[in-house]
Amino acid sequence: MNNHWEEELIKQMRKFYLIEEQLGKMLPEHDLNHAIRVRNLCLWLVEKESLTLNQDALIAAALLHDIGYISDDSSEHISSSVRFSKELLPKVNFKKEKISLVIECIKNHDSVPGRLGWKEKVPIECKILRDADAIESVGYLGIIRSAMWGGRKQIPIYTKSKKVDNKQSLFPNIDLLENIEIRSKELMVRCFTKTAFKIMKERIGIMETIINGTKQEIEFAEKEVKKNGN
Repeated sequence: MNNHWEEELIKQMRKFYLIEEQLGKMLPEHDLNHAIRVRNLCLWLVEKESLTLNQDALIAAALLHDIGYISDDSSEHISSSVRFSKELLPKVNFKKEKISLVIECIKNHDSVPGRLGWKEKVPIECKILRDADAIESVGYLGIIRSAMWGGRKQIPIYTKSKKVDNKQSLFPNIDLLENIEIRSKELMVRCFTKTAFKIMKERIGIMETIINGTKQEIEFAEKEVKKNGN
């Protein structure tokens, strides 16, 4: 870590997350560790793809993209993340002229094609943030993070429901397994880099195996219940 502002920003963020932890309100799937992993993935993608972009803005956006979950556990967390960013970045002496780019990246990082708020023409920094955040949402880690979110929201694991309305919300109001399947495919469609596409394809394959196995276990138990007349 070569930037003084970055070190200071993480220190300031850690204070906020510590308060949430002490209050018992910590959201493990959107904690500081997630933000740092997304930052690392962003820099890895930049190196793998040999990209030229505003690295400071990318790092700041990656670290701050989900901080809004501290105060708003919903799709509106983005507005809260923007508010926190506007408050924190000047305090850590982040260059004022780069803040608008950070904000634009945060505002558009979570949208997917076909959903409300989708914006295809965004800065390259935002596209890299989207790719890095998407990688965090798939594979074994993606399953665990989704399960944490679904448990908190009291979403049923599997209901065989096919009533899907995924145009107005980032997270469709359906069961957890179907939610994971739909969102992971949407994230893959919006991939910008070949590197992200490749790793996501591999990890979505892992998720499909886990999801199909889970459905089989649930359906097996349901058949046994029916067979026994209960």
